[in-house]
Amino acid sequence: MIGFGIIGLGAIGDRLLPIFKDHEGVDVVSVYDINAETTKAICDKHGVEAVDSIEAMLADPQVDAVYLAVPPKFHKDLAIDIMKAGKHILCEKPLAGTIEEAKAMMDYAKGTQLVHGMNFPLFFGPGYAKLKELLEGKQIGDIKRLELKGIFPDWPRKWQINPWIDTKDQGGFVREVFTHFIQLVQDHFGLIELDATFVTHPGDNRSEVDVFARGHVGDLPMVFSGMTGVGHEEDLKLVIWGTEGVIELVNWRDIFVITPEGKTQIDLESYHATVNLISSFCQSVAGQDAPIVNFEAGYHAVRVVETLLGQ
Repeated sequence: MIGFGIIGLGAIGDRLLPIFKDHEGVDVVSVYDINAETTKAICDKHGVEAVDSIEAMLADPQVDAVYLAVPPKFHKDLAIDIMKAGKHILCEKPLAGTIEEAKAMMDYAKGTQLVHGMNFPLFFGPGYAKLKELLEGKQIGDIKRLELKGIFPDWPRKWQINPWIDTKDQGGFVREVFTHFIQLVQDHFGLIELDATFVTHPGDNRSEVDVFARGHVGDLPMVFSGMTGVGHEEDLKLVIWGTEGVIELVNWRDIFVITPEGKTQIDLESYHATVNLISSFCQSVAGQDAPIVNFEAGYHAVRVVETLLGQ
């Protein structure tokens, strides 16, 4: 059983905290949020204990690991404090708000014996598992091009409004959404390098509204295209073009294979990606061999994201 402390309850409060609590390998020892009202509401609802400070959580010997779920600009200092206290860390994405901060986190983590993982549930879901199986089985022949496309009628999305999600320095759909797919591509194909990027910001420190970029993964070309504020339903696709067909990972969870004969939706196993993520993290803490997205992978995702945004 891994004793967890959780820092930041804004996004995790009602959505992820119950998954942590119900997981057989986890004991939620304590939680902390800077907002006392939010903390009390979450603790009353889910029956967890709050601490008065992060220092108190990190000093608790019952806390083996900390889930860090605060806005990205606070990640670096808190993550390093967590690791200095000898605690394993599971961090929200993106790893940090800048390439330099992400590198500092990666470098510190690599100098420890601690498990450092990231919350990339897409990596642990059935969609990616099937995608890898199809690619390894050469289902679409030789790969010719990768393409990541995202259309968002509104940003922020109506269910995701918070003080930073639409800011130029922390928010936007590239950091919040494209990050997941960039990590998947780099996990399977290798590191992405960008050749040309075009990004539009509306001003007033608001996040991007239009992104177009061209890059490559080894010899494979890759294209990025994203828009918000358009009259279209949300549409998110990672498209892998091959000599004998096309694979699409659509809207997080659907896999389609397209050939000259037609389009087929692929059946996927049914399991909860976040449960799988937590299980893998706990297995890693226990010294077992388990898949994990570590801070090095997180750094390379930040490197691509911030370059896409012209940072």
